[in-house]
Amino acid sequence: MVETLYAALAYDIAAPPGSPSTRTVDACVLRQWAAMHYFLTVRNPWQWWPVLVKHDWDQKVMECDWGEDRDFRPFGPTKVSLYPDMGYAMIRAPLLENCSDWICDGSALPRLTDAKGYSMMAIQGRPNELPHSEVDFATFKWTAFGVQMISEHGYGTISTGVGEWDFRRFTEIDNNAAGHNTLVINEAFVDDKINFSQLHYRKGTTEVVTGVDLHCVKLDGSDVYGSGRDNGWFDSMQRYFCEVATGQYVMVDSFHVKQNRKVLELYGSLYGGPDYNEGSVHSELTVDEYFHTPSWLDGKDLSTMTDEEMAFSREKANNKCQHVDVELDADGVALISGCAFTPASLEGDATGKIISWSREPGSFVLDGLVTATSTWGSPTMHINRFRYTPTAPTGTGDLRAFVMTAGLKPDAPPPAWVKSCPAQPDAGTCLSVCVASRYFEFVVVEGAAGDLVSAVEMGQCDGENLAAEVVTTTTTRAPEGETSFTFEVDPSKLALGGLDGEALGELSQQVFEAAVTSLDLGVQLATLSLAQPSASSPIVLILEFAGGVADASYATGRAVGELVGRELRRYAAAVVE
Repeated sequence: MVETLYAALAYDIAAPPGSPSTRTVDACVLRQWAAMHYFLTVRNPWQWWPVLVKHDWDQKVMECDWGEDRDFRPFGPTKVSLYPDMGYAMIRAPLLENCSDWICDGSALPRLTDAKGYSMMAIQGRPNELPHSEVDFATFKWTAFGVQMISEHGYGTISTGVGEWDFRRFTEIDNNAAGHNTLVINEAFVDDKINFSQLHYRKGTTEVVTGVDLHCVKLDGSDVYGSGRDNGWFDSMQRYFCEVATGQYVMVDSFHVKQNRKVLELYGSLYGGPDYNEGSVHSELTVDEYFHTPSWLDGKDLSTMTDEEMAFSREKANNKCQHVDVELDADGVALISGCAFTPASLEGDATGKIISWSREPGSFVLDGLVTATSTWGSPTMHINRFRYTPTAPTGTGDLRAFVMTAGLKPDAPPPAWVKSCPAQPDAGTCLSVCVASRYFEFVVVEGAAGDLVSAVEMGQCDGENLAAEVVTTTTTRAPEGETSFTFEVDPSKLALGGLDGEALGELSQQVFEAAVTSLDLGVQLATLSLAQPSASSPIVLILEFAGGVADASYATGRAVGELVGRELRRYAAAVVE
């Protein structure tokens, strides 16, 4: 809205006559605003601040310079925004590594395609006691190449009051957890629309994860799922989002079922809302992750439409349509857009993929079209739904990870996989993620004090081959009293070939000096050496400590291993240059 620009120019507008403000609008912020408000018009030309015509806006936006990448990354590098009081967060990341024929046209002015080269993860952790709030903690929207790959119902019927004992909003599916992209407990359903997975008048926290190498956001919804009640569902619940491999994402869910819980009874009928009575205690819970994609049928009255009329075709949809089909395949879910972002009249050109991993077995299932009630009381809000559901209920909890990748036709989304790390830490669970040829590791500590303690890019991998070895460490706890232990890294995935003795010696010294100066190992590192028996064999890393290494097990090996991986990548880059 043009009012946003007025707000940015408030100092100019409010300046006394003859004393113009010296404040300026940031050129890059202005460029982003102009590109994202491509269809903006001034509704009433008689309500117009003359200050708008005082500036040369074309010249101003051309002052924004993100460096040599500006042509294909006009909004700059990855940005994480956090609004902790309201629980919102956003990760916006570039999708392109270089120019494309649809974005690098030599123009320095804003254009609609500026936004197409980015992905965005919009994250919701709003306290549900706030007015007009839905009960939708940890829901999200994922946009890539201008297309909402994962979406939701929208505003719907949330016009009822939000009081401490007023449960009326739970009546509609778009106001409770089952209408959103979050964790849904099957045992919390009253019927197919009313769900009490997330509890009324409870709030969680949203924060940027610090102390890790990647851009990550953490949501803690433990209280929302009942950790503070003896009859709540969970003792703990955390969800993490991290950007990986240029605009792709990893989502990790951790939850623990409350032990020895009591029967949950909720009374909302006093205000005309639904009640919930569990009946008897469920010691085991069936917990699904819900996902939704947009449908071109949104806003339409389906009661008069035949199946043939409801079938999607680009000719029947309008120029600003959003439609994403969902298909199950051998290793996850494929997302196929029906409508392009720009040019808007074209068929969809964005594709997505979601693959999963979980400690307990599970799989994706398709639910098809689901309908909610609009603000005006009509059943015209339509979206597609699919779920990740476990094979069996759990009495303890689960750890799950989802890798979300996007591509632009004719290219498919980058190949990816996720699995448990070959070596596990003393505390927490390590997950391996490969996207295209880039390898990442995540260490998650679960429970009430749950946290993402490590998120790091470790080296290279083969995204098309889940069984491929990766550039990582194989580490075991050293026997008490010994002064050294070894682990291996595989340089073949770096295309280095064999390293001669001189190169290994130089690399050993380089890594040793970096370890001594930059790592707090907790024990004194005496020597560090690398050996490679043959060009095809792994590099063996030998760590010698001044004393016993009973305390220098996984944590020590991992810290040095990460450092070795970084130095090997630097070496590989130098060889290429």
